[in-house]
Amino acid sequence: MLEWVLSAALVMQPALQNKVGTAAGAVPLPAAVVALPEDLRNSFRREVIEATRFPEARLERLIEFVFDKNGLGIGYKADATLTIAEAVETRTANCLTSTMLVVALAREAGLTAHGQLVEGVPVWGAEGELVIQSRHANAIVDVGGRRRFVVDVDASGSEATRAVHPVEDTQLLASFYGNRAAELMLEGRYEAAKAWLDIAISHGPEDVALWNNAGVLSLRMGRPDEAEAWFLKVVQIAPDQVSALSNLVDFYRRQGDTAQMLEWRAKSERVLRKAPYHQYQLGWQSEMAGEPQVAARHYRQAIRLARGEHRFHFALARTYFAMGRLGKADRELAQAHALTQGTLRASYGDKLATLRTLRRGAGRSPGD
Repeated sequence: MLEWVLSAALVMQPALQNKVGTAAGAVPLPAAVVALPEDLRNSFRREVIEATRFPEARLERLIEFVFDKNGLGIGYKADATLTIAEAVETRTANCLTSTMLVVALAREAGLTAHGQLVEGVPVWGAEGELVIQSRHANAIVDVGGRRRFVVDVDASGSEATRAVHPVEDTQLLASFYGNRAAELMLEGRYEAAKAWLDIAISHGPEDVALWNNAGVLSLRMGRPDEAEAWFLKVVQIAPDQVSALSNLVDFYRRQGDTAQMLEWRAKSERVLRKAPYHQYQLGWQSEMAGEPQVAARHYRQAIRLARGEHRFHFALARTYFAMGRLGKADRELAQAHALTQGTLRASYGDKLATLRTLRRGAGRSPGD
């Protein structure tokens, strides 16, 4: 489930990738989202159901059928929010779509299965001016009424040893429609995104993450009063909701309402100091205000919270460079370089080479 957070424009953004399965036409009905293609159903019956009557063996065969190269060979792709039929056709799925597929097949095999949205595994990313927090999804399968297993596109078939929190099918559908709305939003197709998001909210009317996303979308569509109402609705129900708190603080800043901004910043300080992209945002604002020392403090906090985010290291390197601390800038830029691949890694490499040439010309900088 993708959750949007307003953010200052990010430096060194990768080009927006083409999204697999991004909606281009009519919104599919729920039955079409989770429908098993008939040829898939026949293959599954032959290779799994008719092969064994033992529940645990059926689960093992199901996992092989979905993920093994000799079966469907479903591979993970973060932006592949697809219907089951699309996933089978493309052999790709994100965690949400693979969860829907496993749940449908497990029930086909006579097993009890539900989806689960894992709140404790946030995954942060960024596209342009939007920061995205993703909730992880996986499937819970009961075997013989005695044991529960978690089936996950990342690590399938592990026995559930911790508390599990199954969700209703309608919540998985809400996440599906909400994710598609997010993909359309990232492409700037706001009216289409709203159509998907409205349906998502109809399936998950109490999902505060969807309310938060509705606020972001409203703001992008030039409806600030609606956006404010959505954000306030979230924090009334979920006062520690990081995305909405961050969005409220930034909303009032953009509106020029300093009093409200400071009030909400004070209310949310305890929560937002643990939010890496909010710290990044504060660093960017301080950097733009000509306060590099303050910016560096926020960037270092962001790194402590999410060490694998290359943007944070690059921002800190940029700030150190502005302060004349070239050695520290070199260290952070090297870390950003190590965390990336492809053209972005090459871009960091070019900057790193230029910086090292400057260092050789300037000698050792004070404080390095």
